[in-house]
Amino acid sequence: MSFSELLSLSFAAILGENLVFVRLFGVDSLGKSVKSTALFGGAMVPVMALSSAVAALAYGYVLKPLGLEHLQLLVFVAIAALFAKGTEAVADVIVKEKTDLFPLVALNSALLGVMLLNVQTGYSATESLVYGALLAIGFAFALFIYHSVSERLRIASPSASFEGSPLAFIAIGLVAMAFMGFADVDLGTIAALPFKLVR
Repeated sequence: MSFSELLSLSFAAILGENLVFVRLFGVDSLGKSVKSTALFGGAMVPVMALSSAVAALAYGYVLKPLGLEHLQLLVFVAIAALFAKGTEAVADVIVKEKTDLFPLVALNSALLGVMLLNVQTGYSATESLVYGALLAIGFAFALFIYHSVSERLRIASPSASFEGSPLAFIAIGLVAMAFMGFADVDLGTIAALPFKLVR
């Protein structure tokens, strides 16, 4: 993979195909505090990258050759649980307290969605590792944006009909529309680079 392809893929994964705002994966996992958002977003990067690579290997070298493609969902959930448990153990040592990351990470729809996306697009284990890590960075970025918007909405004083969920849906919808605007960006026109966004 050349540098231009990597740059194009990074732009696509983080902004153009953002898991939360464009694909609507993982919206069930939005954090309550800055610390929990940072911990969860940081934990998702290695888990999503490594589980994507292992899922690609499991599918390409075990499930597909044996004709067991129908078991991919079960196998991917097991892979997600394995890496989530390992990441929780590492996070407990780093933070020096119990984090309870396992249910948040293992049961996250974004993690399973990334593994399925990588297999459907036919990425190799290395490509899945890179793409999984980039999607996880975009996912963590979206979590911070959502947390910032929700913090701002807490101190806002809207009219009574917009208090709570209605205002949050409108604000996040506007952010999602902004992210969807990146989907068809031609990087060659932005920075005079000789390539286009990979889709």
